[in-house]
Amino acid sequence: MELTFSSILILTLTGFLAGGINTLAGGGSNLTIPALMVLGLPADIANGTNRIAILLQSVVGIVGGLRYDLIRANALKMACSIAFTTVAVAIFIFLDKVWWVPGLILALGSIIGRLLTMKVAVKASQSSIKSFLFLMTLCAVIAGFIF
Repeated sequence: MELTFSSILILTLTGFLAGGINTLAGGGSNLTIPALMVLGLPADIANGTNRIAILLQSVVGIVGGLRYDLIRANALKMACSIAFTTVAVAIFIFLDKVWWVPGLILALGSIIGRLLTMKVAVKASQSSIKSFLFLMTLCAVIAGFIF
């Protein structure tokens, strides 16, 4: 995969959005694997490469801050995510299914998105977070039908 300015921008922005959505939703975003595939990575390589971003954003996300409610539950899920994603990353590395440079660029965007969204999530009301998640899910469904 040739890393052009546009591919680096796509990876960073996709990671940023995924990190932000994952902070609010507490789960893995389905934005990153298709973005990696659009950039030319085979599906198995995209999946393995994506695990780098998931692992690193989980380390950065609400783990040390267990405050329960949506935020607290998310922090607990991130702690669990670190455990099983570490195993998944090890397997993908062993099978040589990780492209490190795109994975680390994606992780950088994801970490930035997670850090910024954590600040918003702590201050936002539960109803605002739920409304945002519904809107983002709706956008993802519409994008899925279009592309």
